[in-house]
Amino acid sequence: MSSQQRASLPFADDAPSLAELTPVVPSFSGAAANTAPQERFESLERYKLLARLGQGGMAEVYLAAWEVAPFVHRPVVIKRLHAHFNEDPRLVEMFLDEARLLTQLDHPHVVKTLEAGVLEGRCCIAMEYLEGQPLHRLLRRANERGGLAAHVAVSIAISVLDGLHYSHENKDTHGRPLEIVHRDVSPQNVFVSNDGQVKVLDFGIAKANSQEGHTATGIVKGKVGYIAPEQARAEHVDRRADVWSAGVVLWESLTGARLFKAESDAATLGLTLQGQLPSAGSRRPGIPQELETVLTRALQRDPGLRYQTAGAMRKDLENWLARAGHSRDARVIGGLMKDLFANEIIEQQRLVSVLMARSDCTPPAPASQRSPSSTSALYVKVPQSGATSADLTRMNDQMTELGKRHRRAFRSVFALLAAFLLLASVTVFLVVTGPRAAPQAPLAAVAPAPVAVAPAPVAVAPHSDRRPAEPQAASSVSHASIAKPEHAAIQPRRAAKPVSAVVSAALMPSAVGTIAAPSFGLLTIDTSPWSIVSANGKTLGQTPLIGVRLPSGNHVLLLKNPEQGIETSYPVMIENGKTTVRRIGIE
Repeated sequence: MSSQQRASLPFADDAPSLAELTPVVPSFSGAAANTAPQERFESLERYKLLARLGQGGMAEVYLAAWEVAPFVHRPVVIKRLHAHFNEDPRLVEMFLDEARLLTQLDHPHVVKTLEAGVLEGRCCIAMEYLEGQPLHRLLRRANERGGLAAHVAVSIAISVLDGLHYSHENKDTHGRPLEIVHRDVSPQNVFVSNDGQVKVLDFGIAKANSQEGHTATGIVKGKVGYIAPEQARAEHVDRRADVWSAGVVLWESLTGARLFKAESDAATLGLTLQGQLPSAGSRRPGIPQELETVLTRALQRDPGLRYQTAGAMRKDLENWLARAGHSRDARVIGGLMKDLFANEIIEQQRLVSVLMARSDCTPPAPASQRSPSSTSALYVKVPQSGATSADLTRMNDQMTELGKRHRRAFRSVFALLAAFLLLASVTVFLVVTGPRAAPQAPLAAVAPAPVAVAPAPVAVAPHSDRRPAEPQAASSVSHASIAKPEHAAIQPRRAAKPVSAVVSAALMPSAVGTIAAPSFGLLTIDTSPWSIVSANGKTLGQTPLIGVRLPSGNHVLLLKNPEQGIETSYPVMIENGKTTVRRIGIE
């Protein structure tokens, strides 16, 4: 397979898991296994963990509630060091290096880090919570509709370069340049909010000039396919490595294809180092020549021939955008997000409001009729108090508990209302028909219990002159107390016994219990690779799916991955009132 053929593989073929966004750091031999000196760090007990969003090689990421004032909470993101790393002082110091570095960054296009400290005995970093989608999902969804418009792709790239240039130029409190290099710029680490804001995420392997002593040599860090050639060779890197990565991201945003992608990481690195660099226009006709020139300069393998700063590349893109008659307006990107992810935006907001409400933090937002689905940017796994992680099934059961309570209350009220209406109808009937009978007749109609269950009176015809057979000896008191009517043909008292039987049956618990709710259960499913799930001829969504409502019983799921040409079926049994969880490999 040629390098060009490899580069044309579909974009965004990675699994939609936040676990991939946090890099795996090298372990250090001979590190002390003593507990980290946590007394040096501030306690972060004002944050309450709500849901695990993902995990990586060094840390877990949680949605949390931040108590900014009494009874006032805001959602935040907590990045928490893994428990087994928490006992390694060197890894703790690396983790806190990241926190100290990030708290010095304050820019609209860099994710905001609030503070660092200890929560539940483990080192944590608190960051701002964002609602939206990573760029690689935006590109995948846009490619399904013909691709991202050139001016939108350039606007996003300008924001990324703006944030990178700020981090490159940032200085410490003494005015010395920090020379922060991200080293992991990729579509997974660029976040586009629902209102069109673009932010650079995950400085987890970023390097500042003050951290040289903490960086192991000979280690290739960053996502294969986006790192610069000098970074692939594990050589010294500077800000120009981020310029290369930003160029790859812009190339893929314009074309909707992967630039460097092969069968293995080693082969992909080979393409980065020596493979042919195709023009963007060869993948998607119509790319303006000015943008081709910018990409050619950004993707020079010799760092000396590349843009020397992210700011210089940003300026050239801003000049093209102005000449093309477009403005860098967040509202344009926000409108695109609302168009591409309308359902996901509603579900994400609903899911967060439910999690916040269940933790007694804030009142829930108006509930959506849709169940949380995989298309949301949140992948929820709720941790229990004192635990490191939680069972996904337990989380889904808790998520639906509020709905179950409402349904049970509704059924109880409905049953009581039905019984009341039946009793009221019978009372009205007795009042209307009462004057035709002797004064003692109503008492005899309902007084003795055996009449309520005797089968014979139910068969009495109101127009018959024959008296019905005596049902039982126990009912003789009832018949003796009934005055004989003047007109036997009417016989109004013969209908009274069936009425009492109806009243007794309506008030019996078995009658109330017949008002049964429809039988449904929930399905949570994830596949590797991702797939589009259908059941009963209806598309349920894209995996991972969380808490999809299905009728109880046997179903055959149809799983499709159009990118890899996979199509298979999978049988599943849905139990009433329960959550069925499945994790399937379909390769």
